[in-house]
Amino acid sequence: MKKSILILSFFTLGLVLSVNAQTQRIPMFEEWTGENCGPCASANPGITALANANFAPTKKLILLRYQVPIPSAPSNPNSLYQQNPTEPNARQDYYYPLQSDQFAPQGRMDGQELAIGTANQGSADALSQTEINNAYAVPSPFFLTTSYVWNTANDSITITTSVTAAQAFTATSALYLRIAICEDMINYATPFYQALGQTDKILQMYVK
Repeated sequence: MKKSILILSFFTLGLVLSVNAQTQRIPMFEEWTGENCGPCASANPGITALANANFAPTKKLILLRYQVPIPSAPSNPNSLYQQNPTEPNARQDYYYPLQSDQFAPQGRMDGQELAIGTANQGSADALSQTEINNAYAVPSPFFLTTSYVWNTANDSITITTSVTAAQAFTATSALYLRIAICEDMINYATPFYQALGQTDKILQMYVK
C-alpha cells in the first residue's frame, strides 16, 4: 500500500461573523462515502474528476472524504472504515446527530448542505463547478498558515498553525480551529473494498 499525508487547518464557524475580509480562501467540501455503497461508486468518479480540475493551476477546493458504515460496515478488518471508524463517525454525528438523517454519498461545502430545498439536498453529487466558484469568491476573515515537522523516528508530528485576522471582526459565538491529518491518494495493488477502486483524502485524525 502506498500513501501520502495531507495536513489541513480550517475554521468551523458556528456563528454570525461580521467582517469585510480581504483574504483569499479555499473552500472545503466534505463527503461521507462508504466502501459498500453502490450510489457512492456511481457518484465518486465525477466528484473526484471535478475536484482534480480545481486543484490546479489555481487551488480552488479541498476535498475531504470520510469512510462511514453506510449501508453497512465492511467486514474486512483492513478496510478503510475498520481501520479508523471513530473520527469519521464523530464528524458525521456532528452535522447529522440523527441516524435517520445520515446517508451516503452525503456532502457539505464549508459546513453547508448543497441543493437545499430539492430532492437532492445534502447529496455529495450536488457539487458543481458553479458551487465551487461561488464558494471560492467569498473572502475569508482570517489568514491561516500551517507547517509541520516529523520527529526523527517518523512516528509523530508537530503541527504549527498561525491564524491572523484580516481586520477587526465580531463573532456571536466561539470560533473553532480544526486540524486534520489525512491520507492522500491511497493506492492498493489489489483493492479489497467493493465500491471504490481508489479513494482520496480520507480523514485519519481530527482535533477540535
